[in-house]
Amino acid sequence: MSNIARRRAALAAIAVAIIAAAVALDFPQPAQAQSDERPPVGTVRVVAPTVVSRPASQGADAVGPDVFSAISSIALHTCGLRTSGAVECWGANYVGQTDVPSGAFSAVSAGASHTCGLRAGGVVECWGRNQHGQTDAPSGAFSAVNAGRDHTCGLRASGAVECWGDNRWGQTNAPSGAFSAVNGGARHTCGLRTSGAVECWGDSLAGQTNAPSGAFSAVSAGRDHTCGLRASGAIECWGFNGSGQTDAPGGVFSAVSAGGNHTCGLRANGAVECWGTNWAGQTDAPGGAFSAVSASEYHTCGLRTRGAVECWGNNQAGQTDAPVIDMLADAPRVGAQSDAPGGGGQTDASLDPDPIIQYVQVFAGDRWIIYNCTGRDTDGDGMGDQFLRDADGNPLPNAAGVDDACVEQGWSSYPLPDGTGA
Repeated sequence: MSNIARRRAALAAIAVAIIAAAVALDFPQPAQAQSDERPPVGTVRVVAPTVVSRPASQGADAVGPDVFSAISSIALHTCGLRTSGAVECWGANYVGQTDVPSGAFSAVSAGASHTCGLRAGGVVECWGRNQHGQTDAPSGAFSAVNAGRDHTCGLRASGAVECWGDNRWGQTNAPSGAFSAVNGGARHTCGLRTSGAVECWGDSLAGQTNAPSGAFSAVSAGRDHTCGLRASGAIECWGFNGSGQTDAPGGVFSAVSAGGNHTCGLRANGAVECWGTNWAGQTDAPGGAFSAVSASEYHTCGLRTRGAVECWGNNQAGQTDAPVIDMLADAPRVGAQSDAPGGGGQTDASLDPDPIIQYVQVFAGDRWIIYNCTGRDTDGDGMGDQFLRDADGNPLPNAAGVDDACVEQGWSSYPLPDGTGA
């Protein structure tokens, strides 16, 4: 028997062993669900392990689909940065704010009706509405860019902040000196000094530029309020509080995002917690773990830990209709052209052992949670070195007795396009 045949046989045997392990943990056996009949919650479906090919544009170690690595939103559109460097935007496009230029970016920031991206070389490129010159980015290299409502600010490598666009409230009059971050709101802007102090400029009718003293690790400017993250993980907000948007809950956070009249924070465990006005459901954050959150005027978007974007709140322009990432369809496979962005799949025979993708689906009542176990087959058993945990995070042993964690890769609504619910 050839090595390939032995490996295929091993993979098939291991897939059966994983199903058996799921049964041992009181999960029902995988069944072919009908489009009009939902399977029992907890149903486990195993997709046989697959040696993956690598899209040439993603390098020899790239595995899996082109997911999102960052998100940004402030009004009626949302933008995300793909791991490939491509920017994708959705929602309102009445002035071209979602018409992304081709090519790779390293960062993206969405304003009210314009968007700006940072090219790999530090050049800022903007598109969309330009009534106030908010898309007329200065030449030269920047290390960061942030779009406010109708103005934009960039951070130079020296730490200097340079802003352009609407300046009717002085929001582009950045003070001199070095900053480590900058964030634009509606009519004001705030920067984080290298010392950790927050300094704001522009409209302060509601006190949104009156930053408290002391050191912060991050700052986010909303419509008429501002929030900062202390080194301790506590969130402190100031400015307009007509809807409770500055009443930050206690406890530890790892990130904060100030929106229109609401604010959202990212807990250390990945949970998103929001407060303030909720007339459109913008504070009704779904459960589960996120790696980033972006609060907009009347909606909010979160970045799941495996690169899927999930949004909630007002959707009048489609700004919460984040692209669905089909983790199973997009993953490149050996022996076929890859559908992943950037070109066809290729096999690099010089790398041994090959990477493995093991997909397992667990039905959660209204969707299939897709778990991805990715790793190199260092022990030669035909499977990757990471394996499955159930929906509660409990390890499911496999044939080799390994219980390393799989991670949630994404989800698919029920039923899937093929009508099987698979």
